[in-house]
Amino acid sequence: SWKARLEGYEEAIKLFVTQTSDKSPIFNEYLGLIKKAVVDSNAVAQDKSLDMVLTYLTNAACAPKLFGAKVIPIKNFIKSLLKLLDDRDPSIRNEVKCLIIEIYRWIGSAIKPQLSILRPVVLNELEAEFTAISLSKPVPERYLKSQRPKDIPQAADVGCSGPFTNETSNANNMDTGEVMAFDPYEMADPVDMLSKIPSDFYEKLNEKKWQDRRDAMECIEKLTNVVRLAQGDYSDLIKALLKVISKDTNVMLVALAAKIVCHIARGLRKKFSPYAAHTIHVCLDKFKEKKSNVVLSLREAVDISVKVCCDILYLTYD
Repeated sequence: SWKARLEGYEEAIKLFVTQTSDKSPIFNEYLGLIKKAVVDSNAVAQDKSLDMVLTYLTNAACAPKLFGAKVIPIKNFIKSLLKLLDDRDPSIRNEVKCLIIEIYRWIGSAIKPQLSILRPVVLNELEAEFTAISLSKPVPERYLKSQRPKDIPQAADVGCSGPFTNETSNANNMDTGEVMAFDPYEMADPVDMLSKIPSDFYEKLNEKKWQDRRDAMECIEKLTNVVRLAQGDYSDLIKALLKVISKDTNVMLVALAAKIVCHIARGLRKKFSPYAAHTIHVCLDKFKEKKSNVVLSLREAVDISVKVCCDILYLTYD
């Protein structure tokens, strides 16, 4: 019954706080209970289970808190978390703010796009807190083997047995600057820009007035200038942009087209690879252009195309 589970959670809390060592085998014995407890079907028991989980994480030495933000799927719960900022209970709102600030300490500005939906007054409060945070980022005390920085030797596991023995300890004197930066791409939601392309875009791209062609591409530049783009068929768009790069006599439009291609490549990453070879060939052919701003844009498009295209043989001419 839920009452029996409630009593069990209370007993577990007492057991955790009375352990004389944070490396007690008790913590490993109760590890399997943690995941099951938080989804308890009874609201009263579930509330107590969350207290138990908090007590566990506070007192156990080999807790997930040692591994930093990389092992926590922040993106999966951030939207639900932001909704709690409108909760009637001020204590809940305050705890949520504290958690958001702690997330910011770990992942930095990668969280800011997610905060754009907040009310201005709340966003300003958080921005003020972010500014007051020390520039030095926290460092994970332990790493999963798959995430261990190359310059940190694999050390023997210290004082922990059980489910955490496959992880690696962090060197205590590690420079925070050596910590792998959190990738904003992992936090961003894919944006479907293809459905937002104006119906007359391709028609305007063939207009005689360069101003009309510029206006058409500036609209696309805004749509593609996002962190992450949704997967889709970009063939027609890429083909049109590369035509501008290769054929248009206005160097400003050539540079703008190359800039948009860069946005798309960054937003798609590996999914841009089908378009990488053609992009590189067209841009290389245009390197004869003498305007420095055009050359820089073309070079950037080539660089990012090479980066997303894994197979060098795929880049060769037919």
